[in-house]
Amino acid sequence: MLDRLAFYGSLRRGCYNHQRMFDSPEGGACYIDTIRLSGFKMIDLGYYPAVYHSQGEITVELYRIPDEYLRRRIDGMELGAGYKKATFYWGGHEYLLYIITPPSLFGKKYADIMSGDWVSYQNITHNTINGSTLRNIEK
Repeated sequence: MLDRLAFYGSLRRGCYNHQRMFDSPEGGACYIDTIRLSGFKMIDLGYYPAVYHSQGEITVELYRIPDEYLRRRIDGMELGAGYKKATFYWGGHEYLLYIITPPSLFGKKYADIMSGDWVSYQNITHNTINGSTLRNIEK
């Protein structure tokens, strides 16, 4: 199992799954960098985003996670939610990224996140008060 992973949604710094996974007793995530990754488009599934192969760019945070138990927890969360594994190379290393099949296959219309950046999109479309996120109805 790869120990280098890329996160674009709720596992990014400051987001709820980052706190749940990385601020746990296991810890074990080493932040590397934040980059723009080409060849993907991002959509809003409600409480979290998804990406799929398409023209566009997304913002991802790169991590090295040497703890196998933590990698398996992340794998279980992502695969259990219906994501699939994809890989890409950056800086001479292979990274794991969790993606979906194109959203047209779901039979629903999801909002495109044109910026490809979940964190900035959350800051624009949601209000956060004392750690609780409230959906902004004026999109």
